[in-house]
Amino acid sequence: PFPPHDERYDLSEEVMHILKSYWTKEQFSFQGKYFQITDGVTAPKPVRKPWPTFYFGGESTAAVKLAGKAADVFLFNGRPLADAKSLMSAVNHEAQANERSIRHGMSSFIVCRDTDEEAQAELPKLTGVDRAVQHRKTSAKAGGVGSNGGTATGLVGSPQTIAERIMAFHEAGVELFLLQFHPMLEEMERFASQVMPLLPLGEKAPEAAEA
Repeated sequence: PFPPHDERYDLSEEVMHILKSYWTKEQFSFQGKYFQITDGVTAPKPVRKPWPTFYFGGESTAAVKLAGKAADVFLFNGRPLADAKSLMSAVNHEAQANERSIRHGMSSFIVCRDTDEEAQAELPKLTGVDRAVQHRKTSAKAGGVGSNGGTATGLVGSPQTIAERIMAFHEAGVELFLLQFHPMLEEMERFASQVMPLLPLGEKAPEAAEA
């Protein structure tokens, strides 16, 4: 049977501990509630040190606690800036309680047009053309588009508006953006040619941090 919600995070914590032990120790033993390992060994070790980056998602209390305790990058659904700050603060608090730091990534749907007005006018068209891109949760109540938070981030507008809002999220602590577009290729090209030149590029991607 599928474990209850909070128990799944207890199980996940054991898995993360085991993987880190395999990747950083020559040999180890582990006696947990869900897994028992005696003289565990793995080779070769990962190239990335101390281990491959752990990306972790979830927004429940149990998820926030485990993210702060063991993840390298916390991924969350898109939301307005104030809500994003609140969630990241909660995760940072858990990380600090475990004497470590954590980085943050967020999902968002991009609607870029020459002006803010044109971008806003595009929202109902996107919803009408492809119902699959309509957000199924809170942002759908406001006509939002996209999954995992979609346009709740407000990255809808002119290239300048979108760049400014991306930087506002970045300054708040978001270092990784998981962006959605529709239609994919055409809108990715628009973003690359019109928005990216307005952003400071070249920063290092998130890496794992010692627990």
